[in-house]
Amino acid sequence: MGAKRAASGNGGWPPYVGPIGAAKTLTYKRRWPTEARKRHPNLGEFFQRSLKTTDARTAWDRYSGVDQEFQRLCNEYSTATPREQQEAWLAALTDQERAEVVAYVRRRLQLPAAQPTDPHDALDRLIADLELTAKYLAGHQGVPVQLRNPHSDSIRQNLTQRMANFAADLRALKFPWDSLGGTLDSLEGAKPLTAEKLMEAWVTEARPAAATQKKYGGALRRITQFLGFDDFRRITVEDVVRFKRARLDAGISAGTVADDVGGAGAVCAWAVTNRLLPSNPFAGLAPRATRQGLDSREPFDDADAAKLLTAARQETGWLRWLPWLLAFTGARISELVELRRGDVRQIDGTWVLDIRPTATRQGKNETFQRKLPLHPAVISEGFLIYLASLPSDPQGPLFPSIPVDPSGSRVSPATTRHGEWVRDKVGITDPRKAPAHSWRHRMEDELRKAMVPDEVVDAITGRHNPRNAGARYGKGYRMMPAAVLKELEKVPSPVSTKPNSTASAAS
Repeated sequence: MGAKRAASGNGGWPPYVGPIGAAKTLTYKRRWPTEARKRHPNLGEFFQRSLKTTDARTAWDRYSGVDQEFQRLCNEYSTATPREQQEAWLAALTDQERAEVVAYVRRRLQLPAAQPTDPHDALDRLIADLELTAKYLAGHQGVPVQLRNPHSDSIRQNLTQRMANFAADLRALKFPWDSLGGTLDSLEGAKPLTAEKLMEAWVTEARPAAATQKKYGGALRRITQFLGFDDFRRITVEDVVRFKRARLDAGISAGTVADDVGGAGAVCAWAVTNRLLPSNPFAGLAPRATRQGLDSREPFDDADAAKLLTAARQETGWLRWLPWLLAFTGARISELVELRRGDVRQIDGTWVLDIRPTATRQGKNETFQRKLPLHPAVISEGFLIYLASLPSDPQGPLFPSIPVDPSGSRVSPATTRHGEWVRDKVGITDPRKAPAHSWRHRMEDELRKAMVPDEVVDAITGRHNPRNAGARYGKGYRMMPAAVLKELEKVPSPVSTKPNSTASAAS
């Protein structure tokens, strides 16, 4: 069940996916790299994860996450351990350089100058010195006479600070750096790598979406607040484990904690690549979030849909039209509320929503950009009359009555207010039904029932599901609104046409 078979198109499965067992459950299976199996003999020969479905389309939806998990584990298992990196670094040092390392540490601890019996044991001596200092703070047992002074609180406090500084330096000394240069004292003057500085450097190169930047920045701040210091060069694996356990013990969901640890890990992985950090202490530590069944969200049924669309007819402004656009586009709420007036236009006689990147709407993935045709039900309802009532500036917002947050985005205010409207006013309180996203689930089901081709479904919903190499060629359905409209028209409206709305919309 290798890549060759998957790529040949059997069953339309993703690469490395095929049926397993009597139930024919689609399963991702790949051989571990040789280096990973060499370092971790207990891995076995293959990585295997069930996609918990027999449906090829659903398998594609779940494929990306499992494939990313495999790639992450391959990198983790194939990379030298910290101890191996330490040994390689020490082996590359000259005897004089090792002596400088030891002399530097002893200066920091104000211990008598001495050479280790074996220069190759330099790192072990550094660790032993740190343990010695810890013993002093715990009660002076086994501590040389020159460090004993139980009557002096000032010495104790001074040594505590020196130990903290030394611990940070010791972590740095465990890994190679660009140039030893014979000046280990340069570490003493190194400035902290704060959350703000780290985020600024990452954002400058990665150019993440505004929502991702906000999410990852928040994760970094929560971590530094918990640890009590703001220097990512000082964070250890043990620190991350403490943060994770404390959050989980406080009742924070595994998914939320995974977002924090995973977000920080993504930024720190970039920092390692760019030589800002020696290692990534967050790698592989995100808790695994469990989900209820195959998906915890449910689509709106016909009764829900009719109730919501009928209630929207009693509203004005953005709340009058957002539910209708959600219902008949399957778009994400973030894509709709940031639209500009000029994004609603005609292309060869077809009215479309031109969903494309802007400063406040950068998109979830590269394939979110699309020209999404307006469903006849939305036009018949009178949406174009609303459009004509707006100021003529094409750069103006489609929904100017939605307030903006401090970052200039309408997404968070609209999501909150729309959610309150669905739950409190319309009365749909089932927690499995998300106020906006359940429309997206409903659209997927409606398109399935209409037997709409997969590539057209992706063009409507803006998903990233490259099922075959040919899907990457040409403009694709995302830029063919007239062709997509023929399929979208197959989705029926759960409510009757509003009286006289068709004639009004046409005018």
